[in-house]
Amino acid sequence: MLFRFDEFQGINNVGDSRHRIVAEFSKDGKSVMLSGDLKSCINFRIGIDKIASVRNGQTTKLAGADILSLWTNRACNLCLFTDGTVLKKLNADFTATTLYSGLSAKKRMMFQEHNNTVFMGNTEQMLKYVNGAVSSWGDSSDMASEFETPQRIYRTPTLSNIVLSYRSRMYVAEGRYAFYSEPLLPEKFRRSQYLTAVEDITAMSCDFNTVYLHGLNTTTAFRGTDPDNFELIEPQGIGAVKHGVIKPSDYPIPVILSKKGWAYCEEGAVKYLNNENFRLDLPDTTEAYLGYDPINREVLCSLRT
Repeated sequence: MLFRFDEFQGINNVGDSRHRIVAEFSKDGKSVMLSGDLKSCINFRIGIDKIASVRNGQTTKLAGADILSLWTNRACNLCLFTDGTVLKKLNADFTATTLYSGLSAKKRMMFQEHNNTVFMGNTEQMLKYVNGAVSSWGDSSDMASEFETPQRIYRTPTLSNIVLSYRSRMYVAEGRYAFYSEPLLPEKFRRSQYLTAVEDITAMSCDFNTVYLHGLNTTTAFRGTDPDNFELIEPQGIGAVKHGVIKPSDYPIPVILSKKGWAYCEEGAVKYLNNENFRLDLPDTTEAYLGYDPINREVLCSLRT
């Protein structure tokens, strides 16, 4: 007997009554049409055509000693990763070039591309990659002596692995605060220039005109193009576990992973994906490692709890 499955909407693990499969025999009596909700799915992907297909396997292209953090730019022509205490660049032939040595071991590195520079941080080192070379991120020269208070002195970015590029500034999170650089000067920060979230920040994201500060349970949004005139939006009850937010190039709104499931941010609002039919129950200690497959147009995620 043949079985045909058509148009899976996704995975629905909410409400047992919705998981029943309904069978309908076709006119010829030789096949069965199945409809209903998919409760779980292993090693399959559901494409935009709503058809389930076997997920592609994987092949080792480069074996490292202790690869922890990997990042590619939107153009997919630059790939950086950490291997133990070394920062490397992946070459087109799948060899690797060492760019920087002396990283702190077991520290997750986060990357953000800003203009022609890649800024990165791992809570102990703040670095930048430009024109094939890596150096320290931060410039405290020109101490602005005309200012009378220490808060107005230029400083290097705070040590963090939560970084964001938005408009003409870089943002770096520490605790509940997101410090932002001078406009067009992404290496110069002042301790008096920051945004405040309602809880410790676990991730940051942005769309065209809004910055989102995500905590474990809430998201604080600031609408506007410059911090001097941001509009604070009432904090919302969907947060994010620790991870680097994905903003697909062909769908320019941020996709976040909350403790309860996938969500997205748009025009200052945070909403769950999948019509609230898919839910997780992740612990507070969860860290997510996200990637985006531009061919299949899907977000890939590996969890560490």
